[in-house]
Amino acid sequence: MTSYKSSHAFEGIHASRTPLPRNAAHSHSHSHLNSNLHAHASDARDVRGRRSDSISSSQPFDFPSLTQPHSIPHSIPHSYSQTGNFSTSFVREQSLALGNLERGDQSYESKPLSPDDSLATLSSNQVGSTTTGPTSGTSTLGQIDTQLEQDQSLHNRKSRRRDGADRSPPSGLSLLLKTKDQDDDDSTSKNRTNEAYAGVCASAGTSSEAASELTGKRSKRQTSISLPPAPIDTSLSKCLVEPVGYIPAVILGLLLNLLDAVSYGMIIFPLNQAPFQALGPDGISMFFVSCVVSQLVYSLGGSAFKGGNGSMMIEVVPFLHLMAETVVARVGVENRDAVLATTILAYALSTIMTGAVFLALGYFKLGSLIAFFPRHILVGCIGGVGWFLIVTGLEVSSRMTTELTYTFETFKFLFLNAHVFALWSSAFGLALLLRVLQHKIRHPFLVPVFFMVVPAIFYAIVAICGFEWDMLRSNGWVFPMPEGDAPGWQFYSYFNLKLTNWRAILETVPAMLALTFFGILHVPINVPALGVSTGHDNIDTNRELVAHGWSNLLSGGVGTVQNYLVYTNSLLFIKSGGDSRVAGVMLAIASLIVFLIGPWIVGYIPVMVVGSLIFHLGLDLVKEALWDTWGLVHHLEYLTIALIVVVMAGFGFVEGIFFGILLACVFFVVTNSRKESVRYSCTGESAKSTVRRVYRQQKFLRQVGRQIYIFKLQGDMFFGTINKVEKEIQDVFSRRRWEVNPIQFLVLDFSLVRGVDFSAAEGFGRIRRAVRAKGVCLVLSGLDEEDEVGKALQMVGVWGAGAGAGLGEGHGHGANFAEDGFDTQSFPGLSEALEFCENCLLETYYRTRESTLELAKPNERPYPHPINLQQPVPTLLAAFHDTRENSTDFFLRLSMYFERRTVLAGTILWRQGGAPIDGLYLVEDGTLRSIQEFQDSGLVRRSVEVILPGTISGEIGLFTGNNRSSTLVAETDGILWGLSQDRFQKMIKEDPALAVEFMRVAMSYSAERLNTMVAYAFSLS
Repeated sequence: MTSYKSSHAFEGIHASRTPLPRNAAHSHSHSHLNSNLHAHASDARDVRGRRSDSISSSQPFDFPSLTQPHSIPHSIPHSYSQTGNFSTSFVREQSLALGNLERGDQSYESKPLSPDDSLATLSSNQVGSTTTGPTSGTSTLGQIDTQLEQDQSLHNRKSRRRDGADRSPPSGLSLLLKTKDQDDDDSTSKNRTNEAYAGVCASAGTSSEAASELTGKRSKRQTSISLPPAPIDTSLSKCLVEPVGYIPAVILGLLLNLLDAVSYGMIIFPLNQAPFQALGPDGISMFFVSCVVSQLVYSLGGSAFKGGNGSMMIEVVPFLHLMAETVVARVGVENRDAVLATTILAYALSTIMTGAVFLALGYFKLGSLIAFFPRHILVGCIGGVGWFLIVTGLEVSSRMTTELTYTFETFKFLFLNAHVFALWSSAFGLALLLRVLQHKIRHPFLVPVFFMVVPAIFYAIVAICGFEWDMLRSNGWVFPMPEGDAPGWQFYSYFNLKLTNWRAILETVPAMLALTFFGILHVPINVPALGVSTGHDNIDTNRELVAHGWSNLLSGGVGTVQNYLVYTNSLLFIKSGGDSRVAGVMLAIASLIVFLIGPWIVGYIPVMVVGSLIFHLGLDLVKEALWDTWGLVHHLEYLTIALIVVVMAGFGFVEGIFFGILLACVFFVVTNSRKESVRYSCTGESAKSTVRRVYRQQKFLRQVGRQIYIFKLQGDMFFGTINKVEKEIQDVFSRRRWEVNPIQFLVLDFSLVRGVDFSAAEGFGRIRRAVRAKGVCLVLSGLDEEDEVGKALQMVGVWGAGAGAGLGEGHGHGANFAEDGFDTQSFPGLSEALEFCENCLLETYYRTRESTLELAKPNERPYPHPINLQQPVPTLLAAFHDTRENSTDFFLRLSMYFERRTVLAGTILWRQGGAPIDGLYLVEDGTLRSIQEFQDSGLVRRSVEVILPGTISGEIGLFTGNNRSSTLVAETDGILWGLSQDRFQKMIKEDPALAVEFMRVAMSYSAERLNTMVAYAFSLS
């Protein structure tokens, strides 16, 4: 049986239960039918090419035999497996294509085929291949129909044997002919079915009359093909359907804006001041305008958060009140129009100033600068804002007509007046109830739902008890109605440049600056926090600053107040399904509609709702500042937070801001002064240079190393740290320590110092004078003539320009003489500085030793000895004689294996990573330098060791066979004695005892050198 293999899963065929009437006999055998099917399939493949989706190119395309059971596979492409439908368009297309193929017409080659075209293609091929005359097609159709019925029955039996789950539908190719027992009311579906069936008959050569008869009979049997609905334009669907899904989030966002408007927008103006008592509705209107502007800027691409919510910057309300009070004090309460014109213009100018600062910070990529402001100072300012909101809640809820003062009269008004106490305590009680509920219910929608339920309960009580709204307004339970039918844009009528008092505008500039400074601190906090909460990584703070700049510039341009990206509202909006720019625009439109409706709704808002909202935020901010930080910050930081809150509550917000900045400076000085400026101090016994010296010199330096004293400095040197450095150096020069251990060299290492201010540079000048008074040589290391530290020391005369010290190229700057003639040595590294001090001590040692030997010369007698003639025995004795007691004969035998070599300056003896074939070198004359190379962003060379006469190098590689760890270069012309790998192997064979003893001596020397390197490493730590 031939098989058909497809790359798609197929579903079973649904055939008619009643076979079609047979009008004619078969004209050809089934074998002939199969051969024709294969022929047409081959031709179709050649013309169309390989199928990309529905049929795998790697599998054969074999048509089933109609005479075999299961000859027609019971499946359709997977794309139709759920609906059981396929489009008549490709049935018609395949019928026409196959008809053209039989007529020899190749014009259809250019028509692309869908991945599932194989369905109709097989139908046409099966019918068309059996056509021999006008009557043969109907007979073939009857045969096909019978076969379909048999296969359907077999398929149903197999399906019942399964466990009912559609695990893996059988693969194959079929027509989906679905027979229904009930009437199909869809006439269009019937027509399409008849047309498709007639097309199949026509392609099989059936006469039009027979086709019509067959079609009619098939219609009577109610056989039809289910068709999919016409495709819907995706762009139209996206424009119409997608916004509907954002409606719940938009409703939530609008509710949050309404709650903020009736609480914080209401108090944009100080309602307890006479000129502003009726401006609560205007504040709400200004709030909504600011919301709409910011929302459009963020949603139209300004912000990276698609669902970010823009709203009025609530934290600046205290500064707005301060500006309003300043204007009233300058203009006078009696000049209401001038007060309003000046105040509202000051609000708009402060918003423009805030936007300009935001835009400048973002444009010049300076967003990170805000992060340098101490966090605890900002927390203290937030606590001050919280206290202000609590006070404002008392003023609004109690319907005070004057500013709240901390006097006994205010206490009596709030607590001894029963009606006033009931007004504000009801609002405060609701805020406390909400906080209790928040501890029990931790759901983000608790606050919105709470403030929806409270007004509903209030209105229910009013309705049940029959209270009059005018009575409620007169008693302070509900806000008064706005005067007349004032529209939402009434606040624009207050702008009047002719009545503006520009002197009062200038007096509000300090409050504007404080407002701007405090306002810009929120973006670096809200933006990263919102990014973490919503899963947005790598949010560009500078981009968000630019967006805030434009939103505030536009907001100030339309005469309203500051705005920003609100963390809480944005998070709730996004989590509710509003993470889309379309949803943000919809929220802006909804807020604009509320603005256009007008502020008449204020006359029906319960005062306790607004008061509880204000109390709620105030308590939350105070808790964040004073409660949440307890035990989490340093006690000095907590004291700073509390003091800022007290100053803001007692003296004002501008005073509190400047007090916070002052405390930040003091805190910085105190904190940095407590850091250790001296990383460590030690003598030359502990810290040594990396110069490889003979054993005799090392022994001498260990004995006199206490005459070198090293201070390794670190951090920033300023007026708060230099005193500690001076104190420690003066302690070294104190009488008690000086008598026990006088020093000759004071080494100050600046390699870890980041900066030196003028006060610290003056302190080093005092140190230099103290050193000169003691006759001690001052040695500086880690300095560069071009860096800030070096220039600062040069400016105060600690380090001046002078001649070189003659230590050789790369060793240092040499001796530099200050203006008073006192020499100060300076070197680029600590090793070079220590090398200078050690050389000075050794010079004194050799000078003393030579003078002593000169006095003893007359008593000496020539003593001939073989070592006077044989080299390199003297050099070996100088290097190793202190490691053995009886070493003359040993070194005499050892010298026979060394070879003399003369090198020029710059000769590379071996390279880092090379094989140790050269063995080791003993230096008789000249200087070598070991350089270690590091591959880090380019080749970086760093001096490791200086190798002087009488020392060896390379013994580790000779004994272990490891590759070289550094590059060895001849720094000057010199004479070397080499022991190669071959000659060392010869020594092992000829005199094993000598080789073993030499290895012991050499390793003792290496151990001493390792101690030196460890000491230097300690000096670098």
